[in-house]
Amino acid sequence: MLRNPELALNTLSTSEEKLAALCKKYANLLEESRNIQKQMKILQKKQAQIVKDKVHLQSEHSKAILARSKLESLCRELQRHNKTLKEENMQQAQEEEERWKEATAHFQITLNEIQAQLEQYDIHNAKLYQENIELGEKLKKLIEQYVLREEVRAIRCLDNVAGTVPCHNEAKPLTETLILGCFRTFVYV
Repeated sequence: MLRNPELALNTLSTSEEKLAALCKKYANLLEESRNIQKQMKILQKKQAQIVKDKVHLQSEHSKAILARSKLESLCRELQRHNKTLKEENMQQAQEEEERWKEATAHFQITLNEIQAQLEQYDIHNAKLYQENIELGEKLKKLIEQYVLREEVRAIRCLDNVAGTVPCHNEAKPLTETLILGCFRTFVYV
């Protein structure tokens, strides 16, 4: 193809050659124009697809930003909720520990009181046991005295039957009353 058409046309001698050169030049330009238009349509389609992709990507980006914002908000809310739960759990744990300490202290006090009462009961039982032993010994002495008196009275009564000493039956009820009273005290104490 010729670079400068005017110079190329000037070198041609006849007008038919010039017309044929112009027609050829026009045909080349027309074909080049059609190729450029085809390329332009292809580029326009590409541009339209790129614009469509760009809009889609912008939409996706906006959705992602919105989702991220929601996630950040949910994270903050979750952190606040976790903090509240942690504080409540700590408070409950402290309250439980206090209740446990109070219950333990109360249990220990009650246990100490029961132990003190048991010690007092042991002392009291030891005293009662000693008193029972002493009363038993007194009763034994009284019975021995009673038996001795009865023997003496029996001897006197025998002597009375023989006519030497009068028999004394008045002492018997008083002695039995004393023995029975001591025996009741010994048994029920």
